[in-house]
Amino acid sequence: MTEERELMFKNYTDNDKRKLIAELLNDYFGDSNIARSGAEIGVWRGETSVYLMSRFQQLKYFGIDPYATFKNYKGSDDHSKDFNFIEEGFHHLKWYESEGEADSLYRRVLFEYDKFGSRAELIRETSSDAVKSFEDESLDFVYIDGNHDYNFVKEDIDLWTPKVKRTGLIIGDDFNWKRSVEDVARAVVEKFGFNYSVMKNTWWITKADYLKSL
Repeated sequence: MTEERELMFKNYTDNDKRKLIAELLNDYFGDSNIARSGAEIGVWRGETSVYLMSRFQQLKYFGIDPYATFKNYKGSDDHSKDFNFIEEGFHHLKWYESEGEADSLYRRVLFEYDKFGSRAELIRETSSDAVKSFEDESLDFVYIDGNHDYNFVKEDIDLWTPKVKRTGLIIGDDFNWKRSVEDVARAVVEKFGFNYSVMKNTWWITKADYLKSL
């Protein structure tokens, strides 16, 4: 990683990322009093969910995360021996050591979701299973931050793009993360060409711009 990119990551915290997403939604959708709906693929500790639901009081939010162990998860034991996730600030991409650990985190995030009542729904399913419950063009936005392996990123983009309204946004994370740049960035470019926007580590494209490119 170049010195410039290292500085970029040191100056881009998880809270900066959440603020960027919130500002993006605010700039694009305008009035926060208008009811909107969004889905987050890969919830982990639920901090992004809580931030956005607190910021947008009318937001109906679906969090999708299986909270399960995966042998082929990007950040699994195969990768851990040569990469320190904690120091890089991407420890949420580590594997769960046990189902018990995954269950515990799920219950903790569910407790946070419950604070928002009926406008928050935590769905403990894989992305490919959960998407079956959503109608096409039913969401104002989707935020993709699940498994960062190329095949999973590509699948999430393919599965969830149709669920976003024509006036909506497709957003994703970790475009420039050094352990997934060949996976996340590759999947985004293959799907959207060069019609997307990226700032720091977050990428996005409007559904309208995607449709124009077809």
